[in-house]
Amino acid sequence: MPRSLSATMIDAPFALPSLNLTHSPFHEVLNTNYVPNDAEIELIGAHLAPHDAELSRLESIIAALAIQRDRVLNYVAPHRALTSKGRRIPQDILEQIFLACLPTHRNALMHSTEPPLVLARVCSSWRFIAFSTPKLWASLHIPANTIGTRAKMVAMVEWLERSAPHPLMLSVNIANSFETSVLSSLLPFAHRWSRLRLSMPNIHTLFLLSNASGPLLTDLDIVFAPRWYSDLTFRGFPAIRRMSISGDGLAGVPTSMLIDRPVHVTHLNLSDTIKNPPQHTRSYLSSPGIYELVKMCQNQLISLQISTWGFDGLGLHDSLSVVRAPCLQFLSITTAEDYCYSRELAILLVHLQLPQLNSLHLPSYNRRTGQFDNLVLHLTQHSPSLCDVDFGMESNSLPDALRVLITQLSPTLRRLTIRKTTLYYAETTEWPLDLAAFAPRAILPNLWSLETLQILGGVKVTNQSAWIEFVNAHLEYKTSLRNFSPEAFRGMDVAVTYTVTEM
Repeated sequence: MPRSLSATMIDAPFALPSLNLTHSPFHEVLNTNYVPNDAEIELIGAHLAPHDAELSRLESIIAALAIQRDRVLNYVAPHRALTSKGRRIPQDILEQIFLACLPTHRNALMHSTEPPLVLARVCSSWRFIAFSTPKLWASLHIPANTIGTRAKMVAMVEWLERSAPHPLMLSVNIANSFETSVLSSLLPFAHRWSRLRLSMPNIHTLFLLSNASGPLLTDLDIVFAPRWYSDLTFRGFPAIRRMSISGDGLAGVPTSMLIDRPVHVTHLNLSDTIKNPPQHTRSYLSSPGIYELVKMCQNQLISLQISTWGFDGLGLHDSLSVVRAPCLQFLSITTAEDYCYSRELAILLVHLQLPQLNSLHLPSYNRRTGQFDNLVLHLTQHSPSLCDVDFGMESNSLPDALRVLITQLSPTLRRLTIRKTTLYYAETTEWPLDLAAFAPRAILPNLWSLETLQILGGVKVTNQSAWIEFVNAHLEYKTSLRNFSPEAFRGMDVAVTYTVTEM
């Protein structure tokens, strides 16, 4: 037990006896390198004896006061906690604060340092609120190699059970083909799947979805390594609106196998991720397949993105019936081989009426196909909302194609990007480009809304005065053009001065 303090000690705990603390008999050698002899050491010890005693007395007083301070603090602290502002926050507001703590760029992780688990570790009250807020547990990301023990599998199931009855947003990275137990544990919750992203090295695991039923699933994202199996479909998920499928060899699969019930799909992304396959194993995108795909989804499709190794232009002909897709706003077709059969691609597009199209990204154009002018004219007539165009192009096609694009496309065009394509045969490394063929002020009505003009891949300016006239015309008429491809001015000294006029 600590000794108690007398009233005198409490009232004057720092009262010092008659000690001289202002002048030392050894003051002349203090803080020097002086070495005292034995006699002087005895004198110093005798001089400090009362001071050491006083230090011991004060330390005892400090220790006793610290004990009393802790007793008072232990008494005050729980009373202060009763009046804390955090305790007065209503549970419904605290629930919203918890939900705002969840990550927005990914699903929640099952980790003790991340919400919602970290919130449940603060106190018993927060734990109760967290565990009784189902929406807090409605998302889960399962990284590769994290579900390896039975205890973790049980924790994953408890997490998902805690989220009932809310729709689930799940993302799963399966590390190897033997980890089917992860997906098997998720199947009992398929009726509540809302968004599902699966990344796996072996598509055999994906066959577990064939017999699943997910009436709420609207977003499906699948990434796999080997080739697709044509008998794999998603009949149990009729509500899918957004679908993204990527993997090796995807381009060779019939579109009917990729989308079993496509009429409700609004956003579709198909990507063949195979890289540099041997010539005899390359899978090419089927242009008739794209046509059939749009036809199947024509009344709902808003966005279509297709990426593949190459483009198979066989199978299209001018006698195709026109397909109208009234909701399609974004269309992108890209290939690993920049060069593709642009004639067949143009035939495909002129047989699609896309009245709401505002963004179009295509691979290459070859002027020798004779279809480019028809395509641009078709877009002008049937896609009046087109504002973003991105074309790949051969260098010898650039001047003619650029003239057609600028003079014929709708005045709503805000962004125009032309990219140099890579052909099978050698060609010059720079693009000769001369705007002298244009009458800049004559084409300004067609460019009134144009904000960005990019010509990428190496541009060689052949007529500097034409470029200067082109830029000055835009400045004079105060058009919307603000971004010019920097490559266009290589080798030129360009200075633009803006004058602010007070109204």
